Amino acid sequence: MPTYEINLENFSGPISKLLSLIEEKKYEVTSVNLAKVTGDFLDYMNSLEKAEPRLLADFVAVAARLILIKSRELIPDLELTPEEEEGIHDLEERLKIYKQFKDASSAITALYDRHLSLFSRPEKRIKKSTEPIFFPPPSLTSDILLANLRKSINVIEEIEKRYEKYEALNFEEYVSNLWNRVSGRIAKFSEVTGGKKKEEIIILFLAILHLLRENKITVEQEGQFSDILIKSPTNTTTDK
Repeated sequence: MPTYEINLENFSGPISKLLSLIEEKKYEVTSVNLAKVTGDFLDYMNSLEKAEPRLLADFVAVAARLILIKSRELIPDLELTPEEEEGIHDLEERLKIYKQFKDASSAITALYDRHLSLFSRPEKRIKKSTEPIFFPPPSLTSDILLANLRKSINVIEEIEKRYEKYEALNFEEYVSNLWNRVSGRIAKFSEVTGGKKKEEIIILFLAILHLLRENKITVEQEGQFSDILIKSPTNTTTDK
């Protein structure tokens, strides 16, 4: 299931921050407008300091979907997998639901601040007691309570089915393993990622970018969509 968004003094959850950026620009929640606020969201991510790793991971997950949406807007012919399309739709739906809860929260807060309270149980008096009691209206029956409880359980089970659970991947371990493999060699990206799952391929690509930034490797690509050659400064052989 989706994680709850947590708001701290100098940190807010990714969905709440994304919604605030959309509201600041006076945009509607659509994929087109999500593409427009991608840069602002990434800038905010870069400004975070001492963020809890789990919450930072939520930001990265949302940022990845935003970059995908932005890529689709910039490259109209870009074909997305059904999983990627569902991810975009899911982000839009979560933002719409979050906005509904946010608006409802503001309305409830406004009513509460007016100090208006209403307590009503017609033609009955309750004796004062220190023990908690359950005093339902006459129309409420055990069958109604049971039926609503079953509905709630069914909704929770359906939501759980929509989300897959992924095992956490250790980024530093992938960087270390990649460096051990390409050090002193010329390796092809297709060979490095052969037989890997989609999420592992993404992590390996990020590991390449990390090593490239550290000037530990260089990369070459002859043409669009051709294989990427990964080289280290002491390359002498080809990785087979």
